[in-house]
Amino acid sequence: MGLLEQAQALQDEMVVWRRDIHMHPELGFEETRTANLVVQTLREMGIEAQ
Repeated sequence: MGLLEQAQALQDEMVVWRRDIHMHPELGFEETRTANLVVQTLREMGIEAQ
C-alpha cells in the first residue's frame, strides 16, 4: 500500500482527531492534552514517542 492509500485509509480517523482537538482548545505552549493525544496515537501505530 502506497503512502497515498495509507493516508486515505486514515482520513475518517484524522477527521475525528481534528474535531476532538478543536473541541478542547489549549493555549499556545500549554497543549498537554493535545500532546498526550499525539503520543498515544503514535504509540498505537507502533511509532516510539515520548
